[in-house]
Amino acid sequence: MPPSTLPQPPPGGLARQRLHEALDFALRHSAQLTQLQPYWQEPCGNGIEWLDKVVTETALLCLIAPRAGGPDPALVAKAQALAASIEPLARKVAYLQKIMRNPQYVIVYGIAHLALTAAGRPDAYFDFVVRRAVHARLHQAAERIPFRDLDAMWLLHGYDEEAFAISFEAVAYGSILSAPTSPFYLTRTDGYAITHTVFYLTDFGRHPLPAAIDQPRLRQLLEETIAWNLLAGDLDLLGELLLCAWQLDQQWGPYARLGLDYFFTSWQRLGQLVAPSFEPAHFATLAGPERAAYQFLHTYHTYYVGALLCTALCESGFPYELPIAPGPPALPGSAGHELQQLAAEIFAANTFLLPVVQAAAVPPADKASCLLDMLLIQAVREYDLRLLARLYELVPRHGLPPTSLLRGSLAYLALQQLPDGQCGVFAIGADTPATRAASAWLATCAAQMQAYCASFEPVADSCMSIA
Repeated sequence: MPPSTLPQPPPGGLARQRLHEALDFALRHSAQLTQLQPYWQEPCGNGIEWLDKVVTETALLCLIAPRAGGPDPALVAKAQALAASIEPLARKVAYLQKIMRNPQYVIVYGIAHLALTAAGRPDAYFDFVVRRAVHARLHQAAERIPFRDLDAMWLLHGYDEEAFAISFEAVAYGSILSAPTSPFYLTRTDGYAITHTVFYLTDFGRHPLPAAIDQPRLRQLLEETIAWNLLAGDLDLLGELLLCAWQLDQQWGPYARLGLDYFFTSWQRLGQLVAPSFEPAHFATLAGPERAAYQFLHTYHTYYVGALLCTALCESGFPYELPIAPGPPALPGSAGHELQQLAAEIFAANTFLLPVVQAAAVPPADKASCLLDMLLIQAVREYDLRLLARLYELVPRHGLPPTSLLRGSLAYLALQQLPDGQCGVFAIGADTPATRAASAWLATCAAQMQAYCASFEPVADSCMSIA
């Protein structure tokens, strides 16, 4: 059913309007997927094709979007029309054949069936094969990383809640939520491991996290990882992190609020949601079906993430709206001025970031902390020790409170120390007056920063000293 024949959405806030936009996007493309598939030559991974992944994620969207609630028959109609459109692709005979030949494939091809069933579109014939494979427990015959174990648990729990519990304790060893990590070291895959772990443990926000999770530490990790993705401009992972932050306790921390403003500002100004893999220069060279296929492949997941985020906002009744106007810079004083100057220099390619930070309804002290953390992340990930030292001079000069990442950067800098007392990869095998002077400057800045951190509270053991 094309969007034009569906009931019109009710007037509502920004989140509901954007949710309808994302569902319209999914509906427009659902009938074209088999025509677009031949142009998806990039590897998908996990032994599946892009069409399989798209169909599974579309089925999950059909399941979760109606949770937005409210008197909104148009939303329900769109979700139902989308489910009907992809059902033939989600329940192909080829999927049954694969599951019967190797039952562990039920983890790959059973999720879409389960989501469609829960969304009100059962299929007894397909269900017979899937359930038999589920209860054979042969999914355990393959090695899985912890968050992939959780998506298997979520699927199995959907079929038999008593026989299959979703347990963090079962995957805690090796899970990134049990690791002492930070955005200094995370990869994008690590970021998705964090978000998917939260999604499956909470059933996409329907249940609280298990008591075994250190929730204060998780919130801190989410906020810091949001800062990293604000810096990177990665709307796809940023949207998932924001959804996780909301699922934690339905509150927005200051970094999450900045992330929310950045996500929706980007959606408004770009006119679409794009993944980091979208390359405008390459897109400009394409035409016809190939162009359409490329655009869909590099935008659909980010649209779906945006839809899930909007669903959570609508379901909770949170009245989110974008800031009306940028207004004056919102970081007053010399500290704010210097941070903004440094950020404008370092983040020049990310044109939305600084205006969003300035306009956001977040206390200036929190904005300063977020800018500081983004600059620290930039310094460590790009191995810019000069920037790191500049930040070590800036913070005490203006009396800014040290953040957890600031302390963590001291531990990182300690790892750069060499046996000859010098510091940094530039000094390996190069004992010159210049490298000695640079190492001495870094050591002085780090020592002063350690003393400054100690004046606020005891420095964590990880913040080792530099001789």
